Amino acid sequence: FVRLQAAQLSTPIDNVERVGGYRAVENAPLVMLVTVDKDEVMRPWRAHVTVTSVGALILIMMLAGLEVMARRHRFREEQARARLAEAERLESVGRFTAGVAHDVGNLLRIVRSAVVLLRPRVTDRPAAGRLLDQIDATLAVGKDLVAQLMSYARTGDRKPQVSNLNDLVFEALPMLRQA
Repeated sequence: FVRLQAAQLSTPIDNVERVGGYRAVENAPLVMLVTVDKDEVMRPWRAHVTVTSVGALILIMMLAGLEVMARRHRFREEQARARLAEAERLESVGRFTAGVAHDVGNLLRIVRSAVVLLRPRVTDRPAAGRLLDQIDATLAVGKDLVAQLMSYARTGDRKPQVSNLNDLVFEALPMLRQA
């Protein structure tokens, strides 16, 4: 038995590139030669390579699309985190501002009470009265500043609501007595 040999050749008749194989026939002085058009042999392989390549390209494009989507998602998530951190920072600043404004407001009310108590005692001294007027004007500016700070520090929606005036005055009485 002789092994099949393969060769690539171009036929002079039709000038088509062919793939051939030959083998000696057993018990006979013959050699069998078979040739096939190379394009015919390669066509299924090329179709398989084309389908595989297109499939791989589609898969790569899908993976690239998923990567782009993941990056966009991470970017949006980072932006959301940054906005949340900024909102928390602003809320903290607002609370701090409200506390400072409240304390400054209390100090201004105490000074205002002192001005009100001093005014009857200096009616015979016009220079002292003008000084108390200047202090009073400065306290008014301070009161406006505190009101602006408190307005800035407010968070959430403020809606008017019905309140019992007696309860509000009763809650304020201890502070009013100290003032």
